[in-house]
Amino acid sequence: MDNKSNVGFPYSPSIEKNMKMFYDSLSEKDKRHYAALEATKLGHGGVTYLSHLLGCARSTIQAGMDEFKKKMNFFQ
Repeated sequence: MDNKSNVGFPYSPSIEKNMKMFYDSLSEKDKRHYAALEATKLGHGGVTYLSHLLGCARSTIQAGMDEFKKKMNFFQ
């Protein structure tokens, strides 16, 4: 895996590999939600880091966050 996206977050290459494999096994909706949750856990810079790590658009992660906001009031 190309690790050029690592911007100082704590995940080791082996954890990143497992996260990517898990992400790739999910449905599109679950991918959005997983990426949104992980990015939120990381805080500032999390969306950029996860979009590079998982190979998804930042807008995909934002869409997942918006879905949580609308349906679950998750991110308050």
